[in-house]
Amino acid sequence: MRSAVVDLFERTMAEDKVQLVNLGRGLKSRRYRPGPLGPPDIEGTVWDFYRYMARRLG
Repeated sequence: MRSAVVDLFERTMAEDKVQLVNLGRGLKSRRYRPGPLGPPDIEGTVWDFYRYMARRLG
């Protein structure tokens, strides 16, 4: 069981690495133009999420 979990972890990390390498290439491209993911009231921050969870759990 443990070896199956380790194998899954290693495969997942390898897939993530491929995606992150491609993302890095894209961000360095001269054609890359940054843009917002969404309005601030929709996207929010990690801190907003923590406060939301604290209200819900507290």
